[in-house]
Amino acid sequence: NQPRKPSNKSPKQNRRLVAESDASSITIPPEISMAKPAAQTAYPLLVASIGNPGSAYANTLHSAGHIVTSALSEAKRYEGFQRGLSGLVSRPPTTHMAFGLTGYRRVATDKSTEDDWTFWQSTSLMNVSGSGVLRAYNEWLRGLRQASGSATLEGRLVVVHDELESALGKVTVRDGSASAKGHNGIKSCQQSLGGVKWWRVGVGIGRPESRDPNVVSKYVLGKMTSYQRAQLEKTDVPVYKALELIAAGKK
Repeated sequence: NQPRKPSNKSPKQNRRLVAESDASSITIPPEISMAKPAAQTAYPLLVASIGNPGSAYANTLHSAGHIVTSALSEAKRYEGFQRGLSGLVSRPPTTHMAFGLTGYRRVATDKSTEDDWTFWQSTSLMNVSGSGVLRAYNEWLRGLRQASGSATLEGRLVVVHDELESALGKVTVRDGSASAKGHNGIKSCQQSLGGVKWWRVGVGIGRPESRDPNVVSKYVLGKMTSYQRAQLEKTDVPVYKALELIAAGKK
């Protein structure tokens, strides 16, 4: 071995060079140093229907939104509507029957396999339903964030309602701020939900030929025929597909 030549640098200079050499050998992966929080790509939904409450208004065209959320809840085998969130709530079941070596038994439902959706029905009169929707949304979002441990988790609000200007059974999806077209329930929601990003799913109920307000009122508050109800219940598939797009951030 060749003898090491003595360094003509001072001990202080040598220590600085070693420190610089060590620092230059450290590589910080760009995915660590430049990483940003991942954008949320799936959104829990509060699917809120507005209409008129009570047996006097049950099975009327003006409460078509309630009929659709009830049909969706039943199709997805959610729990029945119960009091909650300042209205009526239907959620995924917390348990289900599973078959094992000892036969059927009730087990906890794996939430990761369920849509994180909540169905909610307003118990206010249609024309003043906005404040109830806002209370329900705020309470639902607060509970959602507490359960997830994330103060920034975004949940989306979708209002399902009857649409007089669309043919029976036609489904339309709009931004919540789009023209209410004379729908007093939507006007109430727009007044209460200022600053909240929300969506509307309208379910067509058709309209009478006459534009007379009394005729229109009688039409929307009249009991549905079996045919009309069947057509509204069939909208659960296109409404469900619209909700999937909203939950996936594609709307």
